[in-house]
Amino acid sequence: MSELPSGFYDVNSILHYHHERSDIASTFHCEAVYELPSGTKGAESKRVSPTLHYPPETLELKIESPRGEIKERDTVVLLCYTIANPMPTFTFWTNALSHDGLMKMITSGVRKQSLMIPGIGQEQSGDYKCQAHFGDK
Repeated sequence: MSELPSGFYDVNSILHYHHERSDIASTFHCEAVYELPSGTKGAESKRVSPTLHYPPETLELKIESPRGEIKERDTVVLLCYTIANPMPTFTFWTNALSHDGLMKMITSGVRKQSLMIPGIGQEQSGDYKCQAHFGDK
C-alpha cells in the first residue's frame, strides 16, 4: 500500500494459488471494502475463470457396445476413457491381426476416444490397448 500525492492510497494484492483438478469450475474476484463515517462502501472486480490444464492420470479401455456377448459380424466400439483438459489424442493397439503376437498400432494421434470395429470377425480376436498423449508428450 502506498499513499499517492492526492492523499488517496494505492493498494495492490497478488494471489498465489496452487490449483487442483477439483478447481476446474472455480471463479476468482477481488473485493475492496471501505469503512466510512457514512457507512460501508465497496467495489468488486469482474469474476475470472482460469483455464485449468491437467494430464490424464488414469486410463481405461472399455467395450462400449455391444453390451454382453460379442458375436461375429457385430459392430464393436471400444472406448478409451480418461479425464484430462484439454482432451488428449489417442493411439489404439492390437495383436489381433499379428502373426507374431506383437501389438501393432491401429490408429495414432486421433482426437476420438473410441475405436469402431464394424462386422467383427474371428481375425479381429485378440488383445487391444489404448494410450493417451497429452501435449507434446
